[in-house]
Amino acid sequence: MRIGGSSHCENGVLAYSFPAISVQYHPEFTAEYTKTLAEKFRGELLPDQVSANALESVHQLPVDAAPIAKWVAGFFQRHING
Repeated sequence: MRIGGSSHCENGVLAYSFPAISVQYHPEFTAEYTKTLAEKFRGELLPDQVSANALESVHQLPVDAAPIAKWVAGFFQRHING
């Protein structure tokens, strides 16, 4: 079941009938690392517009992995004993 996503990636977060979740993004990436990737691969692996959107979003959206880490830890704590 899809439980999260965006216009860029509809299936951003998936939950399954058994205790598992998956994400298509990289919550471990810092803003600086995302910026470096977008600049380095612009026009090569990333089309110019995708890179431009990534660079713009880094300045507009806070990058904070702590809420994701808390959510994942809570998931494992709820399902640790099966």
